[in-house]
Amino acid sequence: MPSWIGNLTHLKSLDIRYCGFTGPIPSSIGNLTRLESLTISDCAFSGQLPSSIGNLKNLKFLQISYNGLSGPITPAIGDLDNLAVIILRACRFSGRIPNVISNMTKLIFVDLSQNDLIGKI
Repeated sequence: MPSWIGNLTHLKSLDIRYCGFTGPIPSSIGNLTRLESLTISDCAFSGQLPSSIGNLKNLKFLQISYNGLSGPITPAIGDLDNLAVIILRACRFSGRIPNVISNMTKLIFVDLSQNDLIGKI
């Protein structure tokens, strides 16, 4: 994904599925502060979920699934106060489920399946 994606600051929805993007999700994604919906699914992304994702304060729907992302889920996910749906299915996330998820009062749906995560929500 090109780093200039962060220049599209007026976007409210970004849906990237079945694309040929590889490599890490650029940290510039955190510049898209008006986003309400973000879907990144069935691509070939790798690396970790950038902590800049925590800048997306208006986000209500987050789906990042079927990618090669790995490592822990960033605790910055807890900064997404308006998040109602979080789907982080079938990546390669590992480690503990961040405790901050249990503090997210607007969540109505959580799917962290098909990862190597431990802990409770």
